[in-house]
Amino acid sequence: MNTTDEYVSQLENYERLLDPITTSILKKIIPRNDLECLEIGAGAGSIARWLADRISQGRVTATDVDVTLLTPGRRLHVRVLDVQSDEIGCRTWDLVHVRSVLTYLSDRTQVVRRLIAALKPGGHLLIEEPYFVDLTACDQIALETVRHYSQALRQMVTHAGADAQFGLRVPQILTDAGLQCESQVVGFTGRAGDGGWGDFMVSRSSLESRRMVELGLLSEEAAAAAVRQLSSGIEHRIPMQMCSTWATIPAR
Repeated sequence: MNTTDEYVSQLENYERLLDPITTSILKKIIPRNDLECLEIGAGAGSIARWLADRISQGRVTATDVDVTLLTPGRRLHVRVLDVQSDEIGCRTWDLVHVRSVLTYLSDRTQVVRRLIAALKPGGHLLIEEPYFVDLTACDQIALETVRHYSQALRQMVTHAGADAQFGLRVPQILTDAGLQCESQVVGFTGRAGDGGWGDFMVSRSSLESRRMVELGLLSEEAAAAAVRQLSSGIEHRIPMQMCSTWATIPAR
């Protein structure tokens, strides 16, 4: 894991911006306070800590391929885990949560099936994955240079082997597995200086635009123009939506 101050700051901001979405769903689906919970790709640990505080008689196991930023605590266990290859158990967990992980895995659909199998009957699965939006087809608060930036971002994500639309595919994968699920898609807007998504995009764009230029997805002029417009303080649409899908394993 990249542990530079800049990366950690961006990760913590990303969690801060998304946590209200995640916790609002978890509050609805957590039935009691003695659950065995598995957090996949725990990152800097914000949701794992939230769960540990809420599950007063249960246990949370926070996992990631690199746990440098995770600290064990009361009812909070930390484990190095690659969800593609390491053992996660069968009928072991009451709750499994994963956010912004599966999109970037090569065998993402098979991992979803593994997560389903890891849950006890009556257990709950919450999958939250991004959908990278191509704003070139959008005419609502999408700045012109940001439209081209969004298209390049989708191409960059795909170039890295990820699925830019995986978040939208999860409900069908769970349905095909015989589960009844609910889902929601949340979009974002922002402006530089808002302390939220606008500032997050400014910090990300300076790094991402350099990579886009290296890959030939944007010219240096277009990349610089996108960064300037994102930093201008004008409200704009964020080229990412968060797709949350949750389901309960039938009691058998």
